[in-house]
Amino acid sequence: MLNMFFLIWIATLPFFTKILDQYHGLQLSVVLYAIDQAAAGFCLTLIWLYASRNNHMIDKDMKKTAIKFSTIRNVITPVFFLISIGLSFIDVTLASFSWYGLIPIFIIVLRIEQRSEKQQTKPSNAKKLKK
Repeated sequence: MLNMFFLIWIATLPFFTKILDQYHGLQLSVVLYAIDQAAAGFCLTLIWLYASRNNHMIDKDMKKTAIKFSTIRNVITPVFFLISIGLSFIDVTLASFSWYGLIPIFIIVLRIEQRSEKQQTKPSNAKKLKK
């Protein structure tokens, strides 16, 4: 059922994209597009949470930190689109351009994840060297 709700939002994406393209200056078009993106993102997050619960439907060897960072990455986009809805009440163009802010945010999250992975591998390498 979760996948069905996700696919419904994906199926409506071309419609909302066309509205945004034709009426890019209207707040309603930006809000509708952002709602569609946020809803699809939250559905995808729910699917991930369901699948990753107790490593139910994912690799059994996947580390807890990898699961945590995947969850964070899944939540960032829909939250960002919800924030852009609020920005649309200030300025429609600002709301649209705020979506580009996802790029540096994902780069930052990726770097934090890489540092976390390096910190986790250092102690295990030290243990191997002692043996």
